[in-house]
Amino acid sequence: MKKEAKRYAITDAVADRIYVSILQKLLVERRYRDPNYTEAMLSREIRASARYITQVLKDRTGGSYSQFVNSYRLRDARRMLRTPRYADYTVEEIGIECGYASRQAFYVAFGREMGMTPRQYRKMNHEE
Repeated sequence: MKKEAKRYAITDAVADRIYVSILQKLLVERRYRDPNYTEAMLSREIRASARYITQVLKDRTGGSYSQFVNSYRLRDARRMLRTPRYADYTVEEIGIECGYASRQAFYVAFGREMGMTPRQYRKMNHEE
């Protein structure tokens, strides 16, 4: 039997403030592109417990911190792989630019989400 995650009492106003702070740090400041930026660092910077961050992201997005960050990294990677402006970038350079710490991490995340490699995606989108 799967153990239910413990939920912490948090008001809607506090959850809203935390979510706006998360969006500010990760999206506006583009911290999701830093492969070394962790949930613990975010927690310190926005002065909210990691438990609250986890709960707010789960409630608002249905996913975890890493899923949230990866969704934006992959969004950027797909855009860069399709855009002629980045045609001179290698696939690996695009992965690094989007926040992946290694080629392998990029390929695994991309393959899991898209069902193909970044190279295949680029080729498919340049032939259309």
